[in-house]
Amino acid sequence: MNRSGVLLIGWFNHTNSQLKNYYKLYRKLGFNQINNIQYKSCDVLSLSRANDFCENYNLNNPIKRHYDIIHCFSGGSIVAFYLANLGVAYDKIIFDSGPMYLSDECFANYACNSLDLNGESNFKLFEYFINKAWAIEKMRSGRLRDFHTNILENYESEKFLFSKQKKLILNDPSDKLILNHRFDKLKKMDNIQFKYFYNSKHIQHFRYFPNYYHKLIHNFLNY
Repeated sequence: MNRSGVLLIGWFNHTNSQLKNYYKLYRKLGFNQINNIQYKSCDVLSLSRANDFCENYNLNNPIKRHYDIIHCFSGGSIVAFYLANLGVAYDKIIFDSGPMYLSDECFANYACNSLDLNGESNFKLFEYFINKAWAIEKMRSGRLRDFHTNILENYESEKFLFSKQKKLILNDPSDKLILNHRFDKLKKMDNIQFKYFYNSKHIQHFRYFPNYYHKLIHNFLNY
């Protein structure tokens, strides 16, 4: 059976070549139209860049386009939220190593992981400085405060994370970049499936467990 309409939204600062195995996966599953959104982390975390990203998407893509499935990775879940706000429609969505939360705790985890620092003391130190940085930026910019408030109120609402579309969430429970304790309400939703990978890493589940990953995506398509 031929399918069409997949949108891949990679992780922060990904490249097209890093998604080649996911293109192959969806072609094997019968999809003949696979698109990818290119973006940088600043497009997600900066108000002005996020606005530019949305405006550029509006100019270069048909805004009412419908996708059978959106497959996003890590911080790509924020981009999926932006696109949903722009009216991009989809039937199902997959969060691989996500959804990512725009919180101080998540940023602290991200900083510690990026610098290969471990331990509770390092986490607390980064969390302290990140909290201070956010406080200063919010004092300097009311627009940034409004932007952050809008994300928190709408990203984690019925408009996106709790929307009616069917969802598949793929994570390793030990992944420190994902705030697993925030998923309790999502786990109560009938339209959301959770599948865990163990002894895996952030965005490495397909690499370590290709057959199991392929099976999960196949089953979700028929869910």
